[in-house]
Amino acid sequence: MTPPRARECSAVKAAEAETSAVYTTGAPAFARWMVWAAGAALITMSVAIVTEALLRKLYAISLGGVNEITGYVFAVTTSWALSFALFERANVRIDAFYTAFSHRVRLYLELIGIVSMAVFFCYLAWRCGELVLESWAADRRSNSSLQFPVYLAQTLWWLGIALQVLSTLWILIRFLGLALSGQSRRAIALTASMAEHEQVLADTKRNRDPAECTAKEAAE
Repeated sequence: MTPPRARECSAVKAAEAETSAVYTTGAPAFARWMVWAAGAALITMSVAIVTEALLRKLYAISLGGVNEITGYVFAVTTSWALSFALFERANVRIDAFYTAFSHRVRLYLELIGIVSMAVFFCYLAWRCGELVLESWAADRRSNSSLQFPVYLAQTLWWLGIALQVLSTLWILIRFLGLALSGQSRRAIALTASMAEHEQVLADTKRNRDPAECTAKEAAE
């Protein structure tokens, strides 16, 4: 027979693991790989720009097309970093009055925020997808010596936006699941600032959720 204290600690650890796992499984892994790829691309282009500048200054030689490709890379890497910024809470939040609201009001505000984001990015992905298809059908190319197929860069750009849509919808579904199951604190922590998320973890460690332990003890 497991001692009550051991069952209590086990319940707390399980609750903490569940809260922390929200941002360590599934979509965040893909977002992490994409932001690493975006960072590598930016570093590569930085080296190319410096090399281009030195060659022009010292030998009057130009690599050709560096400025154009840099523009594509900046656009693509920006969209590829969107999901990572969402999961890492790197978005700018104006929450001067947020903490003054009641728990229920904050829950509704978070729901409105994540739904609005999902609607916006769904529409953006749809319109960007149309642009990619039009460029592909017309075989549009850049007005430069490279004659680069524009739809290739646009496809990579759209891919980042599409991932942002999937990430936002995943968070929305998870948020609704937690809220409807009575775990409103964790639902808020899912989309709120990092401080709110850390507060939920701290409360869980201090075992301020007796219902969680009670459920665990009843199951055992």
